Amino acid sequence: MKNLAIKILLNEFLIRMIPISVLIVLFLQVGQANFQDNLFFYVFFLIIIFSIFSLISIFLNVSLVLNPIKGMVNAMSHYQLHNQYKPFSGRTFSEAEQLQAAIVNLVKTIKQQDLELLRSKKLRAIGKMAFTVAHEIRNPLTTIRGSFQLLQAKPNDTVLFNKFAPIIVSELDRMNGIVEDLLNYSREHKLLLNYYKLSDIVEEILLMQQQHFQDRNIFIKNEISDCLVFTDRNRIIQVILNMVRNSADAITDSGEIVLQEIAGTGYITLAIKDTGVGLSKEDLEKVGTPFFTTKKSGTGLGFATSMKIMNELGGRLDIESELSKGTTVLIRIPTVNQYDEMLLG
Repeated sequence: MKNLAIKILLNEFLIRMIPISVLIVLFLQVGQANFQDNLFFYVFFLIIIFSIFSLISIFLNVSLVLNPIKGMVNAMSHYQLHNQYKPFSGRTFSEAEQLQAAIVNLVKTIKQQDLELLRSKKLRAIGKMAFTVAHEIRNPLTTIRGSFQLLQAKPNDTVLFNKFAPIIVSELDRMNGIVEDLLNYSREHKLLLNYYKLSDIVEEILLMQQQHFQDRNIFIKNEISDCLVFTDRNRIIQVILNMVRNSADAITDSGEIVLQEIAGTGYITLAIKDTGVGLSKEDLEKVGTPFFTTKKSGTGLGFATSMKIMNELGGRLDIESELSKGTTVLIRIPTVNQYDEMLLG
């Protein structure tokens, strides 16, 4: 703080000297006699000048201290919003420069730690996924191996063959499904973004699932309007279809699925509400984790894949649920070209 104190004292000294210098000049110009006769006027004049320059001194000193601090506060706010720190480049003092340099180094350290933490999380996730995949594939392999051993023991037994052949095919299909879900989850897709009517997309999905709903005695209430969304048609169909199927699977005997829209700035939220069994608080926290599922069959990759797709589309996928009270899935879909918005903004 030594340099800052010197600057402030220097400012104070120079500004205080100005009114004193004015008084000396007046004294020299008008003469000592006239000066004494008009002493009250000169003292009053000196007070006014002194007060004005004192205000100027306060303003300059406050600006000298506050402007760099405000600049660093704004830079930190920008970093919080955009994850990018832009150093303050205005007039400052050495202590503020040192503080800003320390903040820049701190930001770099935080970013580096974030990258290391992200890398560590990814490695843990890959290890966990590898373990789960191995477990999921080993189960059908065990069944297939056992079936073949029985068939090998009695190669000419037609009854035994007819009994275990469908089991082998079913387990192979199950393995193929796991591989397909994994590929779909990890595969990168080139997005074909355009404007579409959300109502057209929803109606197409409901038409595809109409027979399934009738078989399950599920009533559909579609409240979606002709609002436009900016998205990849095939990808958003995949997400909505997954969520509608999940809602249908959660309904045991009969029930209702309601599709509603919630307007927002730059996006529409598609709400899919069902009267199914719902999820416990513990299960709700695990939703979206690869290979987690409450169904008797399935890999649990459907929701995880849908979350990944919505991130790619610039939206998001959330879920609200309560055990025995049903589930609501919230699909937030952009209604504007976000890239163009960023260019215009």
